[in-house]
Amino acid sequence: MTFGSFREALFPTAEAEQSFRKEIDRRAVIGMRAMATIFIGAQLVLNGVEMLVLPSRPPAAMDLVGPALGAAAFAASFWRRIAPSARTLGILLAGTFALIQTVQLNHNAALYLSELQTSPEAQLLATFGILLLGGVAVLPLKPLHAAGLGLYLLSLFAAVGLLRHGFDGFREQSIFLVASVLTMAIGVTLTAILYRIRASEFFAKLRAERSLLELSQAQGSLLVERNAASQGRFAALLSHQLNSPLGSLASAFDTLARLVEDVDLDSRRKRAAEDSIRAGRESFHRINEIAGRMRELANLDRAEERLVDVGVLVAELVEFLRPELENVEVELRLAQVPPVKCRPRQIAAVLASLIRSAASALLGVKGGRIVVVSEAKPGRVIVELEDNGPGITPERLETLFEPQF
Repeated sequence: MTFGSFREALFPTAEAEQSFRKEIDRRAVIGMRAMATIFIGAQLVLNGVEMLVLPSRPPAAMDLVGPALGAAAFAASFWRRIAPSARTLGILLAGTFALIQTVQLNHNAALYLSELQTSPEAQLLATFGILLLGGVAVLPLKPLHAAGLGLYLLSLFAAVGLLRHGFDGFREQSIFLVASVLTMAIGVTLTAILYRIRASEFFAKLRAERSLLELSQAQGSLLVERNAASQGRFAALLSHQLNSPLGSLASAFDTLARLVEDVDLDSRRKRAAEDSIRAGRESFHRINEIAGRMRELANLDRAEERLVDVGVLVAELVEFLRPELENVEVELRLAQVPPVKCRPRQIAAVLASLIRSAASALLGVKGGRIVVVSEAKPGRVIVELEDNGPGITPERLETLFEPQF
C-alpha cells in the first residue's frame, strides 16, 4: 500500500462529491434510527437482566434515561434538516449510551459487587465492543470517527478502572485495557474497509447511471438520424417520381393552349377551355412547388453544418407537412432571426416530429390549433411549438425524453 492510498483510507475525500455526501447523509439518518432502536432495546434488556441478577436493587430513574433518549433521537431522525448532522448525532448517541452504562455498572459494582456474576470491567468491555462495532456497522463513519469513539470508550473504561482499583490495582486489570485497544483497532480497520466499499459502490453506480444516460442520448440521436434519413429518402424518391409526369403535364398544357388558339370555337367554349387550362396550370405550379420543397428537404444532408434561416426552414417544413395537417390550423409567428449554423436535416426532423406529435394529440379536438413561434435571444434562436390539445398525462411525463416515447 502506497502512502497516498494509506492516507486516503484514513482521511477519505470522497465526500467532496456532493452527490456522495447526500448519500452519506441518507445512510446516516437510517443509521441514527438503528442506533436509537438499539439504544432503546438494549437498555430495556439490560434493565431486565439487572432485575434478575440483582433482585435486591430497586428501580432507579437512570433506568429510564436511556430509553427516553433513544425515543427522542428516533423521533428527531424524521426531521429533514437533521440529515447533515445525523452521523454526528449517532456518534453522540453511542457515547451517551456508553456513559449511562458506565455510571450504572459502577453504581452496581459499588453496592452489589457480591451479587454480580462477572466483573464490571468484563461487562464494560463487552458493552463498549458492541457499541463500537455496532456503530461501525450501521453508521457511515470515517476511520477518524471510529477512532474518536473508540478513544472515548477507552477513556471511560480507564476512568472506571482507576476509580475502582487505583493505579496499582488497575495495572492488574491491564488485560481488559489491551482487549479494549484491540477492539478499537479492529473497529477503525473495519470502518476504513466499509467506507471504501460504500464509496466504490456509489461511484460505480454513478458511472453506470451516467453511461446509461449517454447511451439513451445516443440512441435518441440515432433515431433522429434514422428518421431524418428515411424522410430524406422518401422526399427524394417522391420528388424524382414526380419530375417526369410534371414535365409531361406542363408540355400538355402548352400544347392544349396552342390548340385552343388554333381551333375555331365559339366564345363560350373557348372561355371554358381557357379557364380549365388556367386551373390546370395553377395546380401544376402548386405540385411543382411541393416537389421543389421535397428536393430541398432531401438535399439538407449534403452539408454537415451550414447557415440556415430558421424561419424559412419552419415555413417550408409546415408547407411540406400540410397534407397531414388538414384538420389542424397552423399559425406561424416567425420573427426575423439571424441565420443559425446547424445541421438543417436534423433540425427539420425534430420539428417534423414535434409537429406530427402535436397534430396526433389534436385528433378529435374541435378547433385544433398549432402555433409555431421563433424569436432571437442573445447568442441563440428559440423555436417554440404550442397546441391546444389535452396535454400529457402525469404518468407519461417521466418518460417524456426517452427515445421510444
